[in-house]
Amino acid sequence: MELFDFIKTLSETNGVSGLEAPVRELIVSEIRQYCDSVKIDKAGNIIAQKGSGEKKILVVCGMDEPGFIISGVKSGCGAFLSFEPVGRIEAASVISESVVVGENHIPGVISLKAVHLSKSEEREKPAGLSELYIDIGAGSEKEAEQAVMTGDYAAFKSRYRELGENAVCNKAIGLRACCGVLAELLKQEFGGVSLICAFTVQRQTGGRGARVDLEHEGLSAAVVLDTDHTQELGKGAVAPFMSGETAADRELVSRLLSFGARPSAQKKDESEISSISIKGGGVSAAELDIPVKNSGTASEIADKRDVRAAYEILFKFIKSAGEQAAAGGEK
Repeated sequence: MELFDFIKTLSETNGVSGLEAPVRELIVSEIRQYCDSVKIDKAGNIIAQKGSGEKKILVVCGMDEPGFIISGVKSGCGAFLSFEPVGRIEAASVISESVVVGENHIPGVISLKAVHLSKSEEREKPAGLSELYIDIGAGSEKEAEQAVMTGDYAAFKSRYRELGENAVCNKAIGLRACCGVLAELLKQEFGGVSLICAFTVQRQTGGRGARVDLEHEGLSAAVVLDTDHTQELGKGAVAPFMSGETAADRELVSRLLSFGARPSAQKKDESEISSISIKGGGVSAAELDIPVKNSGTASEIADKRDVRAAYEILFKFIKSAGEQAAAGGEK
């Protein structure tokens, strides 16, 4: 499947943290024929390997998305579903957004408490997540409980659209673009390199999936492909020297910059590079970011130029490692 067609399909598929199976199945179906091995570890991560060169390059991205988990049913003008956020979600960004709930994709809308049920002081301050509910049109608690169970997941309803010549917009479009880039890399040939791509779960909930059991010794380098909501769109991918409180390997960052990445002193959000480095036995790790707008909302925006740039940078990075290995270089 063509890169942006695949990204569109991935973004239209629901994969809230902890329930990534539909996205995982799509990725495996897309990459299996190009890989020497594709494994699913106990956490649910995909670990795909291609090539048998001495240089072992690991590239990692998350495949999940933020969403909601149903915590109960509340009565009032019918019945509403209370929920807890899965991942980092701001109340102001989700009011009146459409969602789908449970395996049957029951349509719903995130709503404020009805005016006549709220106190005056509640109406005078911004609503928090605890004051929001999902309305599925149930007329009673019994009707709601027959349709939805506590513990069911809810995801933003997919509304993929293209904006102008280069922008694409949908829920989870950033991380799904990262998945598309890794899938595209696995379709290429890299002489002298063993390419390992890990598509991880639960990126939204503390990066549990990044503690992937690599089962590979002697990794030469690792790159985490992620998103950054603080960078300008359309200017290319970004390589930060620090992610949160974790410093990236400076030599790896310099190499990414040499292949066209833009520099950034620090990305505010912590990435998985520390976990990857530890699980890789101390492997040198860096990060490459695709800029996004409206991160963690139903209308995340990415730019096709930045996605292509991320692919080209990683392609050149991996290709150069193979060429250096063939020439007998150490780096």
